[in-house]
Amino acid sequence: MFDAGAAPLFSGASISTGESGQAITQVQLTVDHLADGANEILMVDNTAVALTDQTSGTSTGGNAIAYGVSVTGTTATVTLSKSASASHWQ
Repeated sequence: MFDAGAAPLFSGASISTGESGQAITQVQLTVDHLADGANEILMVDNTAVALTDQTSGTSTGGNAIAYGVSVTGTTATVTLSKSASASHWQ
């Protein structure tokens, strides 16, 4: 088994509502080519989220972001939910 350790998914990513007074309620991302979802972890608000089907919960890092994972084949769809300003998502 190869363990390269943690690796950032994005560099310089940003998110915006486009207009003041709006909130972002959901962010959805897809992770492809999973080999072993139980050992493939996405850190969400300092909470380890295993990329296995039906994983769900709420982050414990202070922002209380709800998360859910759905896996089909080797592709995980991760849904993050919180009604918050864009700064909470960065």
